[in-house]
Amino acid sequence: MNPLTAPTGPTVSTVSTVSTVSTALRPLLRLTALAAATVLAACGGGGGGGSTPAPAPAPALPPADLSVAAALVATGYPDLMGNPRPQAIVGDTTVQVRFTAGNAGPTAVTGALFRLDAVAGFTPSAIACANATGGASCPANLTLQGAAGGVPLDLPSGAGMAFTVTGTANQTGSIAPRATMVVPSTVSDANTANNGAQLAITVNPIAPSTLVTSVPAPTYAAGSDLRSAFDFLNAVRSRCGFGVLRQSGALDLASADQSNYQSLNFAAQNSSLSHTQVPGRPGFTGVTAKDRAAFRGYNGIGVGEDLSFAPTTTTVTQQVQNLVQTTYHGASVLADHLDVGIGAAAGSFSFVTVKLGVQQASQGQTLAGDGIALSPCDGDVGRFTTHSGESPNPLPGAAFGTYAPPLFAMVRSDQTIVVEEWTIAPAGGSVLPTVLRTRTNDPAGLFKSNVVALIPTTPLARNTTYNVVLRGKNSGISFERRYSFTTGAD
Repeated sequence: MNPLTAPTGPTVSTVSTVSTVSTALRPLLRLTALAAATVLAACGGGGGGGSTPAPAPAPALPPADLSVAAALVATGYPDLMGNPRPQAIVGDTTVQVRFTAGNAGPTAVTGALFRLDAVAGFTPSAIACANATGGASCPANLTLQGAAGGVPLDLPSGAGMAFTVTGTANQTGSIAPRATMVVPSTVSDANTANNGAQLAITVNPIAPSTLVTSVPAPTYAAGSDLRSAFDFLNAVRSRCGFGVLRQSGALDLASADQSNYQSLNFAAQNSSLSHTQVPGRPGFTGVTAKDRAAFRGYNGIGVGEDLSFAPTTTTVTQQVQNLVQTTYHGASVLADHLDVGIGAAAGSFSFVTVKLGVQQASQGQTLAGDGIALSPCDGDVGRFTTHSGESPNPLPGAAFGTYAPPLFAMVRSDQTIVVEEWTIAPAGGSVLPTVLRTRTNDPAGLFKSNVVALIPTTPLARNTTYNVVLRGKNSGISFERRYSFTTGAD
């Protein structure tokens, strides 16, 4: 880590991190009977016999042409630019297919049936009718049960209507939602090829989420700064889809130890923060972050440590807020840990340590295979306008305060996110200049393949709403997100 020796940013804070779906015989019988009658008449000696007249043919039924067509409306990865994508994910409830029923005539049809066919891997959950045209009306009290058994439709010539079916994909590979138009006995339909329609949808396997959604209440004193900082961090993580953290008493102690060490040895460290303690110096409890956690009884498979110092008037919560809105430290405190400890110490500055970890025999929490966590996320308010001081600098050569805090996008830890387009613009304004940070171009080499950051290279305006568009691929599957956030008055 490169040391940073002077506090800057909105709270003049500096931070540093380590992260780890037999009628055919009838004509013959008729001819045989006719031949037999003829023979009997010939042998009857003029007994008055004669042939039996054939029955009159049935009158032709009036013609109609019923049809149904299928089109994709949405899947688990909709393209919000208006281009539906023929792919879905297991368990996704947003798979929607539109079946358009119609009658090309020339005869009006009464009592046709629109029927949803049962197909493997697709479970309908809702149906809606709209866009009735040509004098037709959508059926009243439309239900899935009625749709499955057949919904009676009256369709004048040239009329039609659309049924949107929402359902769940529950197998991988392929599903083919299908609907059929059943022709009533009152009309004929010479073109039966278009009486049914189905749509093949590729279904991708999806890894389940293991995100933590609730944890025991922390033991920090009610109303204390440590409790406020803990609540703030978990509120961000919960609201934006990263999963919450549980308090670890052992990590609290190790964090307090490290903050105390920084306070006692700040001058000896050339007024900078360090993740390495020196044996023999005051407050020493272990050389590495993992050593210091183990000293307090936390045996983790991974331990992360984020450090901050700021003027003594700066609260612990404000410093944690700084951590969330810096590039490397934000990526650290929003990562897939399970436990957290927070400790503070006062000296010439206010020193704060946030330690994060996953214990032995545990695994970190993970997003679902299609999950994308964003920070800031939609509806966030009070965001900073400039990037706080951080070591290392994510934009080497650029002064802190001259560029904005990062926007984060994170996917499951064993997957890869690829950005195709990521823009930020004030409402009604122009797109801002930005720098994209990924694993391939991170100057510090700290980013992993599941996280990316977008850094506006100019400060943001105060009390302003910004609109964001993010398009890309999550391990090869296309996605798009549109969201907005608002800055504060800093």
